[in-house]
Amino acid sequence: MNFDIPKETESNKEILDYLVKNSVNGMTFIQRFFKSVTSSSHMILIKSSTEIQAKYQNSNPSSDVFGDIVSVGPLVQRPQDHDGDEKIMDWLSKKEASSVVFVSFGSENFLSEEEREEMANGLELSNVDFIWVVRFHGENNVKSIHEALPSGFMERIQGKGLIVDWAPQAKILAHTSSGGFVSHCGWSSTLEAMMYGVPIIAIPMQLDQPYNAKLAVEMGVGIEVPRREKKFSRHEVAKVIKKVMVEEQGKEVRRKAKELSESLNKKEDEEFDVAVEKLLHLVQESKNSVAASKET
Repeated sequence: MNFDIPKETESNKEILDYLVKNSVNGMTFIQRFFKSVTSSSHMILIKSSTEIQAKYQNSNPSSDVFGDIVSVGPLVQRPQDHDGDEKIMDWLSKKEASSVVFVSFGSENFLSEEEREEMANGLELSNVDFIWVVRFHGENNVKSIHEALPSGFMERIQGKGLIVDWAPQAKILAHTSSGGFVSHCGWSSTLEAMMYGVPIIAIPMQLDQPYNAKLAVEMGVGIEVPRREKKFSRHEVAKVIKKVMVEEQGKEVRRKAKELSESLNKKEDEEFDVAVEKLLHLVQESKNSVAASKET
């Protein structure tokens, strides 16, 4: 989760309200954060980059309260080979550069039946090639991906779309054929998209995801699918996908995504080395303090 809060807006108030009032396992998200750090903390390491944090650093007072806040870099997983990758990667490799949109909502988020139907129809309407990781709770005795999707959908997308229940996300995003990422905007997924230069089509679901989506939009590397009464429609899904993937309006988003990727990759080792140096310095200070107290 990213805790640097930008200039307050109505949207930010809603997100902050959510973090304060909603809980998991009896503890709110803000309580969980403050339980992790104390006023005696000397340093907080965050999975992020100075390139991202710099946008809001002037409005973040937490460094005065909790000590030095150090970015260790995005720590994004590098593409790895897994059993079963071949079918997906072979399919992807036959597509043109930046022509495929990858659709995934992470391992802990599930679209409702209505949302799956809107997403399926939105992908069809966009007329863009896609890989969609479909996960479902098994509601209403649904036992297969085929049953979880609209009638006739699988037949209509033959050659145009690939439906899977798992996919090597980093490997797909790093592939030259990937041109967009329909994402829930979990922090790790957001960082992966930024590192690999893939524009984000944001459909946040819960927790910090709305804020992460807002961050991607404000940095110019994503566009959020609008909702009405908290619901997204097939037409808006198709509209944003086409804008990001093929239309002139999305040219700036595609350019900024590539620029941010180049910058993050260039700074990655440097940021990690700085974090290591600060940790070593902190350990040495602690040793010197212990030694001094023994002498007295």
